[in-house]
Amino acid sequence: MSRMLDALRTLEARKRRETVPPPEAVAAEIAPAPLEHDEPEIEALLDEISDGLAEELGEPKPQQQQAEPTASPRIVEPAQPQAPFETCVLPIVPEPDEAYLQMAERIGEQLSVNYSNVVAFVTAGHEVERQFSMTQLAQAFSQQMIGDVLLIDGDLRAGRLSKSIARRGPGMIEAMLGKTPWPDIIHPTNLPRIDFVARGLAQVPTLERSEFGWAALRPMYRFVLIGPADAGEPETQWLASRCDAVYYVLSRRHTRRSLATATVHALRSAGANVAGAIVADD
Repeated sequence: MSRMLDALRTLEARKRRETVPPPEAVAAEIAPAPLEHDEPEIEALLDEISDGLAEELGEPKPQQQQAEPTASPRIVEPAQPQAPFETCVLPIVPEPDEAYLQMAERIGEQLSVNYSNVVAFVTAGHEVERQFSMTQLAQAFSQQMIGDVLLIDGDLRAGRLSKSIARRGPGMIEAMLGKTPWPDIIHPTNLPRIDFVARGLAQVPTLERSEFGWAALRPMYRFVLIGPADAGEPETQWLASRCDAVYYVLSRRHTRRSLATATVHALRSAGANVAGAIVADD
């Protein structure tokens, strides 16, 4: 601020030293003459005052604006909308077998405490899998219960159900590994109120994710059905221990009693809630 006052005093002293013009010159109406030799000095002084103000106020000094480069014209293509999920065509029957309807009703009664239940169906070998239809079971649940049903391919090694409906892409394994969120792997089906999650593409590794859960699915589905899952695979026990209930599917002709007893014991030792057994060829 002191620099500004000194500059103003210099201007006033300079004016007092100048010769007073004659009255006729003052009276004459003439256009103001442009500054000549004093113009650079005055402009420099004004610049100094302006710089002093900028320093006092903490403002940046004005800079000469540079011309912006002219961008070359380009064609902007409209954004393409994301394609919806392709509908999975599940094998269906006109009406589920009476045994599946009764099975769905009984399981619903057993698990009626919770609105949403995650249920795994563990089988005693591939012979039993061929006698047990997860799609018919899902149909029966959709008819017997109020709410939507999510069917998940539990065959994490071979993915037979996923291959039968020609569905490839991220699926259950990617969800178990934490690589893909649930909304990105759930597909609609040709069955009312039934969605589907395929096996996935990744290899089944050693699973140690304790935070894996079903919180994102519970508000959406009345039942989450996982199967058929092979009881002899280690990932089946890992998955079964995180379900609300597990049902062991066996065959009278192909499943030995000792094997069934050992399987149920192993599941319970892993923390699974084995709620019952289902005889596929009864």
